[in-house]
Amino acid sequence: MDETSLVRDLVYDVGELDCADCAAHFEEAVQNAEGVAAATLSFATAVLTVTPAPGEAARLAAHQAVTRLGQQMGHPVT
Repeated sequence: MDETSLVRDLVYDVGELDCADCAAHFEEAVQNAEGVAAATLSFATAVLTVTPAPGEAARLAAHQAVTRLGQQMGHPVT
């Protein structure tokens, strides 16, 4: 089993989103964050799914980036 098969997605509730455009900007910011391999944000459910890059350090960096970006954009993530 290689390291990439051990990567588990991080799933967050981002609270109320004002518009689909806001969701798209937030999703793009997360996708470009350190430690993030992929991210999708559902405007309808306000659920952000993040696939961290392989490795524990990347997983932690991805989580910290999501938390920081959520606060900056007014969307507390849980």
